[in-house]
Amino acid sequence: AERHSELLVVEEKKAFMQPQIAELIINLANRPRLSGKRSPEGDELLPSSLSLSAQMIARAIALRLVANGCEEPMITSYAEQAVAEAAKSGLAVMRTPYFCSGCPHNTSTKVPAGSVAMGGIGCHAMASAYRPDTLAPLQMGGEGCNWIGIAPFTNTQHVFQNLGDGTYYHSGLMAIRAAVAGKVNITYKILYNDAVAMTGGQPVDGPISVAEITHQVLHEGVKRCVVVSDYPEKYRGNSELAAGVEVLHRDQLDQLQRQLREIPGCTVIVYEQTCAAEKRRRRKRGKLEDPAKRMYINPAVCEGCGDCSAQSTCV
Repeated sequence: AERHSELLVVEEKKAFMQPQIAELIINLANRPRLSGKRSPEGDELLPSSLSLSAQMIARAIALRLVANGCEEPMITSYAEQAVAEAAKSGLAVMRTPYFCSGCPHNTSTKVPAGSVAMGGIGCHAMASAYRPDTLAPLQMGGEGCNWIGIAPFTNTQHVFQNLGDGTYYHSGLMAIRAAVAGKVNITYKILYNDAVAMTGGQPVDGPISVAEITHQVLHEGVKRCVVVSDYPEKYRGNSELAAGVEVLHRDQLDQLQRQLREIPGCTVIVYEQTCAAEKRRRRKRGKLEDPAKRMYINPAVCEGCGDCSAQSTCV
């Protein structure tokens, strides 16, 4: 390194080697400049959020060669072109983060008029970004615990708490236990989408099922537990569910929530519907039935009102 004026570190995604190299050369008498994710001047050089292409790397090399005095016409021309392209590369339209089309959270995170929901860690946290009745999320495992402290000091009698199945298995059950012990009026909506969708669709860390959740929460002392599904018939008559657990269609969610918010203490809704992205993956792999049912919009009669997008959240 001492023989060179600058080191360029090329690595994908987060800088890993660059900080270590910086630590190694910091005390060198003839320390070279260091560039990688950013240039020594602070300009972005190699992105941290994308896979690198040959063009991106070539651009970075050309820019640093010119910065170090290279006057080769082909290199300087390419560097000038790269600077010009970077100046106009901003997107004209930005898409607000939103649930996928067919995502269960489109329905599961809704609450009745007059009620308040609290956010949590997971895809469902996006509800707090665009639904005024959903508060910002708390840390993983603390979902609903803030309500234990808030409840005595507000006229609000009840809240809903969104909780993903992965977070439930990780630490969310402890939060439910705390809410039961705190004797607060809260309804946990455990959103069972059968995947850790927020980080790529991995399976939950360990064995978990809708039936197991019903047993666990009732043994913790919740007042009532109800399973809600887009296919309730697969649970009705299921002997593995805890005794007394009712199974309803997701179309009845609003009515159910109005009932549960009047029950003193802690109640639970297990909202079961497979993650839309996982459904697509499994259907492509032949692991899930692909129903022969499609919806089409007839362009001859479409008035362009946009209601189809509003109802389906199709982008």
